[in-house]
Amino acid sequence: AAALLLGIAALGAFGSRALGKPAPGSEAPVSIACIQPNLPQSARETVESAARQYAIVIDAIRAAAARRPDLILVPESSFYGVTWQRSASLRNDLSTIARESGASILFNDVDEESDDVYFNAARLVTPSGLAPATYRKVHLVPFGEYVPLPRLFFFMKSVSQAVGAFSAARAPVVLASGRLALGPAICYEMTYPSLPRVETRHGANLLVTISNDAWYGKAGAQEQHFAAMVLRAIENGRPFARAAITGISGIVDARGRLLARIPPDTAGVAAASVVPANVRTVWTLGGGRVFPWSADLLAAGMVLSAVVRGIRRRRP
Repeated sequence: AAALLLGIAALGAFGSRALGKPAPGSEAPVSIACIQPNLPQSARETVESAARQYAIVIDAIRAAAARRPDLILVPESSFYGVTWQRSASLRNDLSTIARESGASILFNDVDEESDDVYFNAARLVTPSGLAPATYRKVHLVPFGEYVPLPRLFFFMKSVSQAVGAFSAARAPVVLASGRLALGPAICYEMTYPSLPRVETRHGANLLVTISNDAWYGKAGAQEQHFAAMVLRAIENGRPFARAAITGISGIVDARGRLLARIPPDTAGVAAASVVPANVRTVWTLGGGRVFPWSADLLAAGMVLSAVVRGIRRRRP
């Protein structure tokens, strides 16, 4: 018990000292604006409502661009039914805002390879045009974005037309614009620790996520997503920004300290300046693999030990 209390006190002292230091990074700060339009799922039920949603989101991007940030994050599903490849209006609107404001704009899109192959994607529009790389979602939502084991669950398409048929990317990519090297995540996949760890190893100096949390209602998933963002920032020593269509949007620094936050069901812009970081944490260098496996082995050993002790006690 004494050793446990001593360990807790030591961890508390170490954490307090670490949080008293400035965030890691030697580069000049960059300013980020995360828009939260507060649009429910019902805003996309008809062509007319989807058109109104488009206008609301474009107006919100223009308002954020007036702050002259370096980066604007637009939430997932903001442009429902409108894609970069098929819409000249979207290409013109985003390109004009980026060029006139000097801001890069990260937004959600559908990346089509063919009629049968398409991806839930994130694109980056820079002041000089569309970035050459496109982020394609790696971890898809089962029974939401695809049907796992389609032969077994063949009836899903007839039960719900809401189930998508997206393809999953094999690996994440980093999106670059000037001094920014973005490690993106779309919706819940940022809860996977491996994703930002790989992006950080590939040079990402800022982690970002765009999400549509309107699906989750008020069951607590929004708070869970935001808490996961804080963990990913601390694990990799990177600032993290998040834009959600109904909340929670916000920005934390590389030590997980809150810089800006918009609560659920509130329209607004979360804005803050962060320092892009290039440090390599223990987690990024390999601890992200070692720590979880070690914890699993320790837990398995404890369970096995308890079983063995129980068996010995039952013997006469």
